[in-house]
Amino acid sequence: MSVKPCPDCKDVLPLARFPRRARSADGRTARCRVCTGIRRKATRDPVRERERRLWAAYGITGEEYRRMGAAQRWRCLVCGERAPKGVRLVVDHDHVTGYVRGLLHSECNAALGLLGDDPAVLERAGRYLSRAVDLRSQVH
Repeated sequence: MSVKPCPDCKDVLPLARFPRRARSADGRTARCRVCTGIRRKATRDPVRERERRLWAAYGITGEEYRRMGAAQRWRCLVCGERAPKGVRLVVDHDHVTGYVRGLLHSECNAALGLLGDDPAVLERAGRYLSRAVDLRSQVH
């Protein structure tokens, strides 16, 4: 079994404890998995990471996200409520075209997705709930 030292923690570890790296002589990184993770976490910029995720997933910048939020007065476009403090509105998009529709609560976004983003199904669900409310008012 081959071993090598990690320059950060100074432990001598089996090669399997080092992430793979094709360009290095032994096919592994210089630092062990634990030290690599610690180093990545220490240098991670959460704002930059969020910007990167917004661009990768939806093709929008952080500035575009903030403009959309401000235009909506930071309210969910489905229920009209503000997100609780510390919770972000999520980007809602059309899964077929990729078109960004707006910002929603994660629950409202999930509801649309679970109903297949189908307006006809949403209308039937609304009629169903209206009937249930009417029946409930007759019981009391």
